[in-house]
This record gives sequence, structure tokens and C-alpha cells, in this order.
Amino acid sequence: MGVIEVYLALIIFSYIALGIKTVQGKRKYVIFSLSVLLIIVCLRDFSVGADIPGYLSAFEKMRDYGLKEMLANAFSKKDPVYYISGWLFSKLFYSFRLWITFIAALYFFAVGKLIISESEIPLISIIAFICLGDFAFSLSALRQVIALSFVILSYPFLKSKKYLIFILLVIIASLFHQTAIVFLIAIPFSKMKPGIIHFAIITVSVVTVLFFKTQFLNLLSALIDVSRYQNYLSNNASVLSISGFVIKSVVFIYALTYSRQLCAKKPTDLIFFNLYFLGVVLQLFSVIIAEMFRVSMYFSVFGLILLADASVCEKKSNVRILLQILLVTFLLIYFFKDGIFPYRFFFTETK
Repeated sequence: MGVIEVYLALIIFSYIALGIKTVQGKRKYVIFSLSVLLIIVCLRDFSVGADIPGYLSAFEKMRDYGLKEMLANAFSKKDPVYYISGWLFSKLFYSFRLWITFIAALYFFAVGKLIISESEIPLISIIAFICLGDFAFSLSALRQVIALSFVILSYPFLKSKKYLIFILLVIIASLFHQTAIVFLIAIPFSKMKPGIIHFAIITVSVVTVLFFKTQFLNLLSALIDVSRYQNYLSNNASVLSISGFVIKSVVFIYALTYSRQLCAKKPTDLIFFNLYFLGVVLQLFSVIIAEMFRVSMYFSVFGLILLADASVCEKKSNVRILLQILLVTFLLIYFFKDGIFPYRFFFTETK
């Protein structure tokens, strides 16, 4: 049994054993669960995470740079604010392990804050966080993880219609990864009621992907440079395969089944519903442009709340409990079949 499997067993049994029902209990449970996960991140070997060797090499080079050399190097790369931040951190702490732990702590803080304030069942949200790939993604894509953290932190301001602060946080996110700027479309889409518009969007998207790939790619190429995104899909096929779209579609259909109850019980769940819907649509377009997978993450991460809230909408208590058990089982089966990833501690010898 691996580390992640043991972790999943720990959070499931601790939730059941403690019988968490109070707000304070929920808060303590989420903090405990994500703190253990942060320790796992901190103690991992640098071979865990496909992009980590490249980030490590860049960090080790840049920490020896002076200010002028660092700025020249940073602005020769995409998203220079990440490298400037890494350089400043390296001058204070020198350690790449502390740097990736700091990034993970920021991400877990954002996710934990969201779960504590919005999730009806934290256990389901945390299991979804592991099983649907949001945690595994954070082990590799450091720049986007920072951006994703600011996107999640922007949600309360989207919810309260404080759009100026929301836009500011999204702009800050885009300084670490340019793709984050697309989250601004959440403003017009967030309050859209489930119905014909959703059906029209998904229909047009499916037709485009099936029959008009070349035309769509040509149109997009006329607007932006897409050449740098072409190899990403082949290098991450296990993550970006059509199975990603299928699993997100299943989750969305499950939420759609209870959409009326969701919105009646907790009106703000409409925002999560629409954000996740956008994530599903963007995931579909990753078949054409692999970068769409990365873009979809900004929206699909809110499925952690949507799933948990939808699971309490069934009125019959025995059916509700059965559905929750089946939901957790489904997530775990998906994880062990397609989502599990190799992990080892840094102090473990390579076999």
C-alpha cells in the first residue's frame, strides 16, 4: 500500500470515527487533512512531478544570480514574476524544498479555505481533490499552482460581486501563469441558470471538436501563438486523455440531476455549477489544443464543492447515504484505475 492510499484510508476512517458535524469540527478536520498532505508534499523526492527537475534546475541557477542577471533571465522566460519570486525566496531560504512546500501551502490554504466555507461534506471534497487530479497536478505545475491559488482566493469576491478585487486577484494570478486571465469570463457566466444556454454551448463545442478541428485551430492560430502548446498533450497523455472529459462529464451530469435542489438549498451553488460546466467544456477542447486542459483547471477545481453539495440534496436519508457511499466508491475506483501516480519519500533509496 502506497503513501497516497494510506492517506486516503486515514482521512476516510478519521472522518467516520470522529463523526464530524459541527462547523468547528469541520474546520479542524480540513486543517488536519491538508496539513498531513502538506507534509507528504514536503517529504517527496524531486522525481515526483514531471516538471520538477526543470524547476529545480532553474531555481539552482537563479539563486546565484545578481539582480541584473536575474531580471534578464526572468524576462527571457514565460511568466517572469514566478522566477523573480523564486529568486527572492532563494535569497532568504536557499532551499528548493522549502520553495515547493511554500507553494503547496499557499495552494492548500486556498483549497482549505474554500472547503471550510462552502463544502457540505469536507470528506467528499478532499477525496475529490485527490482522486480527480487536482492534488497530482500541484506536484508538477508550480507556476500554475500559484496562479490557481489566487483564482480560488478570488471566488469570495466573485460571489459577493466585488468585481474590482476579483479582477485584481485574477490579474495577479495571470502574472504567474498567463492562462489564468481567462477566469475573468466567470463574471458573465457565474449566474447563468441551468437550461438551454448550457445545452447550446456543449452542443456547439462537441460539434466543433468532432467536425471542425482544423477550422477552430486555424481561427485560434490567427489570434494567438498556439505552436508552443502542441506537444503538451502527447507528453501527458494519461492526464489529458478523453477520460478526463468523461469523468468531468459524469460529475457534471450527477450535479445536473440535483441542480434544482442545489440552487434552492444553497443559491451560491449556481456559481459552482457554472464554473464546473466551463471546466467540462474547456477540457473537451484539450483534444485540439492541449493547453485547454490547463485552462480547464481554473474552473473544474470548484467541482470539489459542487460534488459535496450535490451529495446532500437527496431528500430520503437512506438513499442519500447510499449515493454518498457510491460517489466515494466511484471516485476511488477512478483514482486507482487511471489517476494514481508514483510517490516516494526523498530519503527512500531508488530500487
